[in-house]
Amino acid sequence: MARSSSRRAQGSFEFIVLLGFMVVVFLGFFVAIETRIADQQQANRLSLYVQLADYVEKEMLLASQVRPGYICSFPLPAVLQDEPYNLTLEDGDTLVIQGRYSQNEYIRFLDVNVTLVPSGVTETNPDSFLPPGDVNRTVIIEKNDTGIYIRKDCERQGLDLAACQATG
Repeated sequence: MARSSSRRAQGSFEFIVLLGFMVVVFLGFFVAIETRIADQQQANRLSLYVQLADYVEKEMLLASQVRPGYICSFPLPAVLQDEPYNLTLEDGDTLVIQGRYSQNEYIRFLDVNVTLVPSGVTETNPDSFLPPGDVNRTVIIEKNDTGIYIRKDCERQGLDLAACQATG
């Protein structure tokens, strides 16, 4: 009788060890899959940031190549991959796109110097011309004798400068 219960106890112990090993293997498998999904989402978001930066830079380059008097307005998406983003222009030649939740950031150094007109500037980020959550996502870029300027399109929304700054 002692041998029979000893074999059962050994079998139970082996089963528990095997079960524990299988749980660890499955958890490792799921962690690996989750990591891969997160990496893919990160790559997709970066691709969207690059596309947005290409679009904005193309408009700025176009403005730099035409005669003074050029003016163009163009819309930008409110969210990228279901995430609001902040679009800033630093030092006139650095475009920065930053996600609100993911804290992802994409920096593009521009070939042209562009001046940010202070419509839509926030106190927390004076270089921002499209802060997250801003519903007015239309931008105007214009060139005159003194340079290239970019700003929010407040007139399209029927806002004066003070109201436009308040919505930014």
